[in-house]
Amino acid sequence: MARRGLFSARHLCAVLLFCAARLCAQDFAVSLRGAPESPLAETLWTLTLLVGHPLPDEVEVQPPVFDNSFFPDKTVKSLRITGDAETAERQTEFVYTFFPGNPGVFPIGPFTVITPAGSVQTEPFEVNVRAVSVSAPRPVLRWVGPSQMRVGESASFRLMLSGWDFPYPPARLFAPPLRDGIIIETEEPAAGDVESSVALRLTLLPLKAAPIVFPARTIVYENVSFRIPALSITVIPARPSGGETASAAASPQDSSAGQTPDSAAAAQEFPAFETPLTSGGISRLFFRLGGHSPDGDYANIYHTAKNFWDRGYHADALALLRQNERDHILGPAFFPLRKQAEEKLDLRDTKNEKSRIVTLGVSILCLTLFFTVAIIYTLKSRRKKRPPLFVMLIFAALVLFFAVLLYRTVSVKNGGNGTLRETEVRLVPDLSGEPVARLQDGQPVKINVKRIFSRGQISWIWIETADNKNISGWIPEERAIRY
Repeated sequence: MARRGLFSARHLCAVLLFCAARLCAQDFAVSLRGAPESPLAETLWTLTLLVGHPLPDEVEVQPPVFDNSFFPDKTVKSLRITGDAETAERQTEFVYTFFPGNPGVFPIGPFTVITPAGSVQTEPFEVNVRAVSVSAPRPVLRWVGPSQMRVGESASFRLMLSGWDFPYPPARLFAPPLRDGIIIETEEPAAGDVESSVALRLTLLPLKAAPIVFPARTIVYENVSFRIPALSITVIPARPSGGETASAAASPQDSSAGQTPDSAAAAQEFPAFETPLTSGGISRLFFRLGGHSPDGDYANIYHTAKNFWDRGYHADALALLRQNERDHILGPAFFPLRKQAEEKLDLRDTKNEKSRIVTLGVSILCLTLFFTVAIIYTLKSRRKKRPPLFVMLIFAALVLFFAVLLYRTVSVKNGGNGTLRETEVRLVPDLSGEPVARLQDGQPVKINVKRIFSRGQISWIWIETADNKNISGWIPEERAIRY
């Protein structure tokens, strides 16, 4: 019995020592997995980092320095649970998304994983990015045409095909299906069109003021898939009787053009210099006090914006007006002018700019007033009772509110807002990506300055429309006019 007891005690000591050693070491497993193992250039590649720690908030990862053409698009951290309820294993998962721009072998340095149990570095490795095989063509289709039409007026559209050096499929395969309320005419591309990458010519004639939407679809020709992007067009009511009946089919421009603006709407006259009296009390007071002197700031800004507008640079003109509406001391006077200009482009329900000058002045005035009252009250009530607690809390809350408002007004950075030249918004930063919508010339947007992605010679930015539509996605950076 004594020997068995001694034997059990030894085993117990060994087990306790082993557990203590494990607790002191506090090891945790870290693993990396890429999918696919050898990605193609300009295609999605995912790198998953699994950390054997069950609390994601306690895990920090310091990634290595990536190559410029191999930079992550986004990173997602989450809790991963595997197994059933009894044997569930909880791990922290980091998912890095890449779009490698060029083929080649790229070294990936070690990731440093930090948890309360210590830090671990992964082993460096290499990723072999393959070039797209010439034998596997990747045709890319995109629509070119206006984003807005009028009832009873026709417009022409072209379906452009790139990445395809073989005989073109029949145009009828690309033609959209027939639908009520619209007349559709398709044409086979001529010999010259094939040389300029035109796969289909399409003429549309809307019969009612309802949006035209042709959803994206895929066709197969010669064992190759052709992804036809969605086509979305806004249809506005017909012109009043007796007005001009010219066709709205202005020559569309390529949405990837550089500096030349490409508004699909017909040119509109810029609003008059003297804002109408119905535009608002501040504007009426401004003009009655003579704030519109010929050599004043308002006149200079007005004529600069008008010059942009008359040359067809509607987005540039609206960006200038919005910037001064936000930053200039006469900001409220630019509001009716900008609003009228947007209405001429049928841009409605857009968000207004918040005047920094007004916000800054109100914040400073309120803070000064609060502190003055506090000092006077303190000096007069030294021998009296302290004010009630709820009064002190209300005062502190008001001071905090205006202090935060003042800080946000002073610390805000330019470049987070902009107006767009007509362009398509896409789900991924790639010209072959699925279009979410097509935004017209002058559309105001909010720009996420932290989400910028470069691929080849094109830089992409993430935007969200500053209106009630709340459309968001990727666009080429050159299509935005920042202010």
